[in-house]
Amino acid sequence: MTLSQYIKDIRNPHLFLGIDGGQTKTLCILGNEEGKILSIGKGRGLEHILSPRGPEVAKLAFQEALSSCLFPYDPSSFEFECAFLGLTGVSRPDSEEAKSFTEVAKKIIKAKRIFVDSDPSIALAGAFFGKEGIIVIGGTGSVALGFDGTRYSRCGGFGYLFGDEGGGFQIALQAIKIALKYEDACHPPTLLWEKIIKNSSFSSIEEMVRSYYAGKIGRDQIALFTKSVKEAAEEGDRFAQEILLDAGRELAKLVDCVYRKLNFKGKIPTAGLGGVFNISLVKKSFEKNLDPSLYEIKEPEFPGVIGALIRAYQLAGIPLTSSLKENLKNSALKFIGVGLTHP
Repeated sequence: MTLSQYIKDIRNPHLFLGIDGGQTKTLCILGNEEGKILSIGKGRGLEHILSPRGPEVAKLAFQEALSSCLFPYDPSSFEFECAFLGLTGVSRPDSEEAKSFTEVAKKIIKAKRIFVDSDPSIALAGAFFGKEGIIVIGGTGSVALGFDGTRYSRCGGFGYLFGDEGGGFQIALQAIKIALKYEDACHPPTLLWEKIIKNSSFSSIEEMVRSYYAGKIGRDQIALFTKSVKEAAEEGDRFAQEILLDAGRELAKLVDCVYRKLNFKGKIPTAGLGGVFNISLVKKSFEKNLDPSLYEIKEPEFPGVIGALIRAYQLAGIPLTSSLKENLKNSALKFIGVGLTHP
């Protein structure tokens, strides 16, 4: 069923909105009360909401995503039952960042209720269909979040200076440090130097470091060198292998932290999300360092943007039934590759 067909079928459609706002893009998803996804849209990425450009960029991102989702209809003609936004830079729903994003969202989105939380919160809801469990995200940075059916608790997520162990930036940073020492004749031979240079436009690691300090490259570009670490590890470099094994251990520690904070008992569904889990050595180390009597490792059921829609249903008091779950799965299929990806 398309959005236009749905609107023609009923005079006052009950619509629910989920938004997943990241640094590279903002996704918007529209669903009805039965869990049928009607449309998706995409807008630009967000900047930190408390930065000088943050509110204006957020306004444009929400407008673009909503207009794209509701095209060809006028977004101002819709009132949603509930809109849930999981946004980058938000740590908690009562944070200053969440309040600032909410102020912007209320100017763009007409809804009976608007709620803003972190992007890990919607990843967690998507992973386990709103049920209890723990996720750990290993992207450029790292953070773990758990839900016990009532409470949420997180561990990590303190950024590249004070945390993010097991994330792509820290993996790449450790490798670059080793390669720099090798280049400076202070480290045993390693493939890391060769692989990093091959995957860069630099002639030396020192040149790369100077470019970083000069602001010519940023943390996201540095994090891309996880590919170099993976290649070196696959070719038997023991230093690269240890970096990846350590990343898996650190990500497992974040899960253990959340388990203790929420006083879980027994076996809890657990999932690893993010690009670093595509590296087999990290994934194997992560799983090896989790107690099998405490954790049931699972693949996530839905991506984060559908997790935002699930949270909207929860806030509106819509029961998360098996039929709603089946409708989400079936209706999501036609959007895979268009705006949705597998989790």
